[in-house]
Amino acid sequence: PLSKEDVSLVGGNMDEVFGKRENPNKAHWFEINRTIRFSFLGTVLIGGGLHYWYGALNKYISGNGYVPVLKRTILDQAIMAPCFITTFMSLLLLLEKGHFTGVEPIQAKLNKDLWDTVKTNWFVWIPVQFVNFGVVPPQYQVLFSNMVGLGWNTFLSFKATGDKKQDGKS
Repeated sequence: PLSKEDVSLVGGNMDEVFGKRENPNKAHWFEINRTIRFSFLGTVLIGGGLHYWYGALNKYISGNGYVPVLKRTILDQAIMAPCFITTFMSLLLLLEKGHFTGVEPIQAKLNKDLWDTVKTNWFVWIPVQFVNFGVVPPQYQVLFSNMVGLGWNTFLSFKATGDKKQDGKS
């Protein structure tokens, strides 16, 4: 059966498939190091992190009524979303460079893109999470999020790494 880790793995690598659009002059559309980075982030950060986060939300805020679903959605989007986006973008930039070059490039990228990315996240994920927490059984909530996340993580990876041309890099 399809697991949340499988979906995280696929979702984390969607940018690899669509990455040719970013640089049509690449000799190969597939880059193994990029695949390894996204596989790591997708499996560990997304799949593993959401498993424990959703478990805690469901444990401490139980029920399927409007109020508990709203509370879980607000906590998810007010706490987890900004933390996750910051962590994802930072780790992706660090892994792309292959070595630590200081916090300045990461800080510059976050200063430039974090707020817009969080606002876009809220536009997409508040309705998704309200449905997820209200309708989807807890054991399938990470899988549901990962299914929606196939598209979202592609956007997020482009946001984290796709501005190289605008920054004067190629």
